[in-house]
Amino acid sequence: MSYLTGFWGMLVLGLLCGIMWIFGIHGTLMVYVAIMPSLLTAIQTNAAAYQAGGVAALQYYPVLLFGLVACAGGTGNTIDLAILGAFKAKSEQLKAVGKAALIPGVFNINEPITFGYPVMYNPIMAIPYLLCIVAPMILGHFAYTLGWIIPGYINVGSVMPIGVAEFLGSLNIGNFVFALAMCVVTTLIYYPFFKAYDKQLYAKEQAEKAAEANEAK
Repeated sequence: MSYLTGFWGMLVLGLLCGIMWIFGIHGTLMVYVAIMPSLLTAIQTNAAAYQAGGVAALQYYPVLLFGLVACAGGTGNTIDLAILGAFKAKSEQLKAVGKAALIPGVFNINEPITFGYPVMYNPIMAIPYLLCIVAPMILGHFAYTLGWIIPGYINVGSVMPIGVAEFLGSLNIGNFVFALAMCVVTTLIYYPFFKAYDKQLYAKEQAEKAAEANEAK
């Protein structure tokens, strides 16, 4: 199991998680069940280390990267799509979904985006969706390694608003800031794909309205 919970293994599992979601399977739950023993062991080991030697005794275990799959708006880190849809979309569909997804997205719940944009079975949005899983995991690996964020040593067993679980799990403000920073990173990744998809949907909606107007004459 150790090779799966190493850095490269976690990237593969993160991608697998996203791919399953793209095909309508709850990939987060499926992968979490598989790695849960290793993840809980890492947290418990660090809890004991913290009791013995404080923050300096904490160890980085790559299995902790799994939390970055969904640190900024749910799996695929999709809070940006809610914001872009609500405030930047020309398409009525994306604007409506974005507004509906904003509050759930802040609480790391993204089913409105996954099924409403949709991301599922959508080749345009599937590409950035996977990139926005891998990019935070890679950046998180370096952030842990360089000591910019610290490994969690408190088990937070529920869905929390963006950055809150990271803070409560480590009691470190840097972990909270890192989650917010990932919102910026993933926005930059999603934006060109969002623009292309929004343009496509807007053109389709305008064509449908024109067809309806012609039928009404």
